[in-house]
Amino acid sequence: MATELSATAKPLRDPRIRLILRPASSVSSAPTPSVKNRSKPPSLTEPQSIVTILVGGEPEPKRFSVHKETLCYYSPVFNKAFNGVFLEGETQTMTLEDVDASVFGLLVSWLYTGDIATRESRQHDNSFKLYQKPIQLAKLWILGERFLMPRLQNRVVDEIFIAIDVMFDVKIYKSIENETPAELVKSFVQFAYSAGSPTLQRLAVSILGHRCPEKIFMQLIDGLPKEAWLDVAKVLKWGEEMMCVEDFYFAEG
Repeated sequence: MATELSATAKPLRDPRIRLILRPASSVSSAPTPSVKNRSKPPSLTEPQSIVTILVGGEPEPKRFSVHKETLCYYSPVFNKAFNGVFLEGETQTMTLEDVDASVFGLLVSWLYTGDIATRESRQHDNSFKLYQKPIQLAKLWILGERFLMPRLQNRVVDEIFIAIDVMFDVKIYKSIENETPAELVKSFVQFAYSAGSPTLQRLAVSILGHRCPEKIFMQLIDGLPKEAWLDVAKVLKWGEEMMCVEDFYFAEG
């Protein structure tokens, strides 16, 4: 799909507009009853307790100090841990040795800003520089699944589509650590299948089967899981319609 950005455009929004390819009848703009009636998030203008999350292992874990009420509002898992009879409830500390500290940092950033810092616009030449690789976003999505945070997962899906859209447009893309779009897509697809996530796998297949330019597609022939190519073949054989971003959303109840 061609990308046209004028010098006066707002580049941080344009890619997302182009991703909504068809209306998703199953997605309503009105909040579901569970979301509509949900209590408001705790205010940061009032004092809150602080909990500590120790993330990662060697050489030493990174320490994150987070407002307890805010963290527990968005995650029932953290709520059970810090407000229950578990050790975390007594110590107000949780250790996550198997989590990448940089990925958890994105979760914390989202808690406080509602956004994920994944790209930077360069106004002088109308280009983009991505801060986060798609594989990092995929890891953040898995973290959202682990801690039952559908709002975060949906926001991550938005960012994955934007990142892919930017990478596939040579006029606005700036490489990450000199990695090519093919290399970034390959690492994303490999992670999606190794993580065993059906949603991420469907997203990977949608990227390969419907969005990937031919030149990049040919660079991906080697190195991808056999299962991924089988899924892509099924999509192409049966002529499945291109999925839009909302097709990968979860209910935010």
